[in-house]
Amino acid sequence: RPPRSTLFPYTTLFRSSFGNPTPIEHLNPYNNRWTIKARVTSKSELRTVNTARGETSLFSFDLCDESGEISATCWREAADRLSRVIETGKVYLISRGSLKIANKKFSSNNNQYEMSLGFDTAVQLCADEPASLPTIRYNFVPISEIANKPTEATVDIIGVATNISPTSKIMTKAGREATKRTCVLSDDSGNSIEVTIWGGQADAFPEGGEPVIAMKGLRVTEWNQKSLNTMRNSVIEVAPAIDATARVQSWWAGGGGASITSLSV
Repeated sequence: RPPRSTLFPYTTLFRSSFGNPTPIEHLNPYNNRWTIKARVTSKSELRTVNTARGETSLFSFDLCDESGEISATCWREAADRLSRVIETGKVYLISRGSLKIANKKFSSNNNQYEMSLGFDTAVQLCADEPASLPTIRYNFVPISEIANKPTEATVDIIGVATNISPTSKIMTKAGREATKRTCVLSDDSGNSIEVTIWGGQADAFPEGGEPVIAMKGLRVTEWNQKSLNTMRNSVIEVAPAIDATARVQSWWAGGGGASITSLSV
């Protein structure tokens, strides 16, 4: 058994059984003999859903390597088992799963496929995680371009957050209480848009100031003409150490916020 590693499922499984890692961009549904080595960039909570077979557990997480990104969903026993060990920011070897066309309604990345992981999926923590693996892969869209995006499209944006509201509680159509917060994000395209943040991310969001915020996997809605909502696997970073942060900060500091066109009414 390899030192400083965690092996699943609970069977005798050696590092060599994983094989050489395949880049995420090379995965396809016609080959299920693969191993990937990737970093977990976001993780949803374990939850129970109703299916044709009755209630079942599931949770999902996003992965990325140097070549691309992909979403993975775990079902039933695999969800119960892996939700306890998968951690955001950690690097894992993952093998044995199936690929299918991604449902873009629930996917926050650009891969045309998504993973479905089950009982025989093998996962091993890489204690010597490579620094070269990216933490989050952004594909930023200027806010001005969101005006032409269809409802339900997903986008990544970065901008200066203003008009940050306090958190509030609402009842969803499903009868569950949810936490929400809104803010306005502006960028150097000269446009702004209202963003609604949900759940724990709403609680953790900065409550004041004018921070630069990067957001991955936001859903475009027609609320207030055009606005954005976070989803379960959305990622929010405050002033990430990337070139886009410095660019937006410089634009704002130079008076960029003096003339802004809002996409939200």
